[in-house]
Amino acid sequence: MLAGVAVAVLMLLFPPWQRVNPGYSSIIKGGSYSRPSSGPAGYGFLFYPPSGAQTVDLSRLAVQFGLVGAVTFGLYVLLGHKKED
Repeated sequence: MLAGVAVAVLMLLFPPWQRVNPGYSSIIKGGSYSRPSSGPAGYGFLFYPPSGAQTVDLSRLAVQFGLVGAVTFGLYVLLGHKKED
């Protein structure tokens, strides 16, 4: 259980980041519009994001937390937990 908590803390300290490219409107091209897009920018320390990263990828971080929680809970149940008397 302690290992699951340690992994969760590391995931908070080194979260996944993403780049966001806003859409644009161009008068020269007849007002064509490009939808905003985003892509992964890798992992980096919370206070020093990777180059070009603009925001933490919260959806990917939530999936990671869900997986770590499920694996931790599964191991807790599988290996058995001791009841303290």
